[in-house]
Amino acid sequence: MMMMNYFKKNTLLILCCGLILAASCQKGQVKPQEVIDEAIGNQTSKETLANVPQYGTGWVQKTYTYVLHKPYNLDTNARHSYNGTFEEHTFWIYNTDSAFQAGSNTSPRSEMRMKHNSTNPGYDYYTVGNHQFEADMKVDSGSANPIIMQVFGTAVANDKPAFNIKVYPYNGGELRFFDGRVLATNIYGTWVHINVVHATAERKFHVFINGTEVTNGNGKYYFEDKGAGQHYFKCGVYTSQSAISKVKIKHIRYYYKP
Repeated sequence: MMMMNYFKKNTLLILCCGLILAASCQKGQVKPQEVIDEAIGNQTSKETLANVPQYGTGWVQKTYTYVLHKPYNLDTNARHSYNGTFEEHTFWIYNTDSAFQAGSNTSPRSEMRMKHNSTNPGYDYYTVGNHQFEADMKVDSGSANPIIMQVFGTAVANDKPAFNIKVYPYNGGELRFFDGRVLATNIYGTWVHINVVHATAERKFHVFINGTEVTNGNGKYYFEDKGAGQHYFKCGVYTSQSAISKVKIKHIRYYYKP
């Protein structure tokens, strides 16, 4: 009888220890899929403005293709990477990098050049209609004077681009229209939602930062373009006054309406 009670007590003790140990392991265990879901959830929570075209209604999201421009003597992946899970491009350049083409005196670049075949079949640019670029952008701290978004195409061939957004290393990082109007401050290391609308009939650009339209500094909610041309969007990094400039750009969207 004593021997039987001894075994019962020890068996119960072993079972209890096993249950406690199992519960402890289960509590501390994180499955790989849970890690992935958590990462995607955290990323998604920062994208509340994604897929929200601005400036009126009637916009239709269009497909697009693109080419990457980079220093002519480097492979593409030396200055660009892509994370398909988050649709996130990373562009960076060093201020000692070569130009896009051998013999060119232009600044170094790592950029996406968007093609607009879906709205202008047979051509990779647009000339009429309303076209909108949308993306989330995060600029690395210290990136000095890179251009991170451009619209090309002007009435005068050598007066390009028609529009750009440039980063200045003041006030925690500034976004500016060319070298003038400040569009946003304290942007370093922060996701900024950007919409750029090109209304070709008006010959105007409309700019929205985090869902709010910005003025040109003279009380007008538009920026003049430079006349009719063969227009196209670019984004990434062009030129740098710091040793390196880097920007992450995700969820790039292209919208159109006649």
